[in-house]
Amino acid sequence: MKTVKIVLTVGLSVLLMLCINISLVGCAGTKEKAARSRINGYFDIEVPKEAKMVYDYYQSWQESTGYTVFLFEQEPTDWLNESGFLKEKDEEFELKTKEAVDRYFEFSKQAEPEDTAFLGSGLTILPEEYLPDFEKEYWWKERKRDDAWDSVALIYVPEKLMLVFSIHIW
Repeated sequence: MKTVKIVLTVGLSVLLMLCINISLVGCAGTKEKAARSRINGYFDIEVPKEAKMVYDYYQSWQESTGYTVFLFEQEPTDWLNESGFLKEKDEEFELKTKEAVDRYFEFSKQAEPEDTAFLGSGLTILPEEYLPDFEKEYWWKERKRDDAWDSVALIYVPEKLMLVFSIHIW
């Protein structure tokens, strides 16, 4: 009888751990689907399936703020061209996007566990390697909005095989 009780306890524990693991993986998949959907909604393009999301934060309350990073294993040149990304540098785009990115970076550095619980979107500190360097080569795409201060941008950084989606809407 004691052996049956131990086997049942261990079996239920393993089953519970399996269920928790499956639900956490499901949540991560849902978060990535939401990020891909946001990009599709703003730019009417699909991020290639082979791109791996490595960072994501998004919240929309009185203003929308978000930053998502995807990494590629090889340069998606055809996708960039087909999706209408521009290669020429644009000073106005750089200034507006850099301001939004820098503002988000500073905001993320203040992340604490209670912020994550309060904001409910998983705010974590943005690693510096996920910041675009506008001094180097980049491809870009911008969604123009009525408010000149709004920033909705996609930036592809060839040196890092990195796609950044940055959004700041007042």
